[in-house]
Amino acid sequence: MSRPSSPEFPSVPGMFDPSPPQGTAGPPGGNLFLTDPAALSRVLGNSPGFSAGSGSVQAPQRPTGSFDLLLPMLSSLTRKLQLSPEFTKELYAFAKMGNRLQPDDLMLRIYTQAHLFKLRMTTAPASDNSVAILAFLKKWHGEVVREWRPSAEQMSGIRIAAKEILFQPRRMDFCTLNKDVMLTSNQEHLKKEKVDLGFVDAFTSPTREGLVASATGPICSSVRNNFRTAIRDSLFKKKKIDLITFTKNSCDGYLPSGTTTLINENSLYVLKCALLRRYALDNPEKVRSKGAKQQRSEQVDFPGSDDSRGADAEPSEQTLTAGSNKRRLNETQDRDDHFWLAVEKWLEALSVEHGGWDWNTPRWRRIISYFSNLLLKEKNEVADFPITSATTRATSSPITAPAELPTFDLGASSSSNAGDTALADIWEAFAASLGQ
Repeated sequence: MSRPSSPEFPSVPGMFDPSPPQGTAGPPGGNLFLTDPAALSRVLGNSPGFSAGSGSVQAPQRPTGSFDLLLPMLSSLTRKLQLSPEFTKELYAFAKMGNRLQPDDLMLRIYTQAHLFKLRMTTAPASDNSVAILAFLKKWHGEVVREWRPSAEQMSGIRIAAKEILFQPRRMDFCTLNKDVMLTSNQEHLKKEKVDLGFVDAFTSPTREGLVASATGPICSSVRNNFRTAIRDSLFKKKKIDLITFTKNSCDGYLPSGTTTLINENSLYVLKCALLRRYALDNPEKVRSKGAKQQRSEQVDFPGSDDSRGADAEPSEQTLTAGSNKRRLNETQDRDDHFWLAVEKWLEALSVEHGGWDWNTPRWRRIISYFSNLLLKEKNEVADFPITSATTRATSSPITAPAELPTFDLGASSSSNAGDTALADIWEAFAASLGQ
């Protein structure tokens, strides 16, 4: 059965065969089998050469010689993009492979490929440089690991921590300050606060941790010596400094920046400074004398001399080497022990005499009269206290008086006698509150 021809479906000789191929059985009703695949191009509308008006079929026109037509464009493009001889050769080979494509199609492909070659030319040097940079960074990292030292910022962090710990109100141990900076309450102080203090890279190996510990010794010795010098100058210079002013200056110089502390006659910081100044007054030869080995320079820890609060580290703190750490530590760590060891022994004797160093126990009443006399001696021997209380900086402090210790309103005294009476009333109220 042959398919009838029609204007929509013209009959193409040899295209359809109503019978299945030899040796096969077609399904009921019969199927059309394609016996001449090339005849598809002669179907109306399936060939570019078909003309709907004439109904005739023309042979398809295949483009030839597109490469030759685009040679001027190729030459201009390679010059404009400044392609290297290697990429120019590849671009010409690419164009020859598309010789039988339509000229406009081949032109777009050549243009795209030329810019890809240009991109490769641009990025190739960067890739080579990146290899060199990676090699340099690898070598540099090895040098850093071998030659690591605490930075100036880390030195400043050690100094700030040393000042804060040294000035704790109830502190009795001063000669072990370097160990206490590293270990506070059986926890590594700097390691615990490594993110805040900038010590992220300082505790990645035991060697680096040892270098931090070695650097801590001279810094703590310097901080300790500066405090001794400040006590000496406040008491024995021609212009003496009263206890309240000295305590305020010490808080400004030793507490973290931004600390707020009310400084009055029952402040824990005032009592601490009163104790240290009392020992200095009773033992002037101790506080005045220097150690056998003097460090090259002193760094003052009071406002105005250290604007960065510890950033101007001494030369020995910024130029550390594995061989010099131990030597410089030995040169500085014992220079003030003659004073601070004596202070420790004196405070320990006071603790034994008055039933311990817990200021919240009933036995502390015996200390009350001692402190009362201590403050009165300060006024008589050094200088009277200011009429008004002093207040330091304006944010919260990490070191504060214990919550259980009662705080009293001193009030303002108009004269030294009135101040003495107010002080006695305070201590009586303090003793009464502890006895409840």
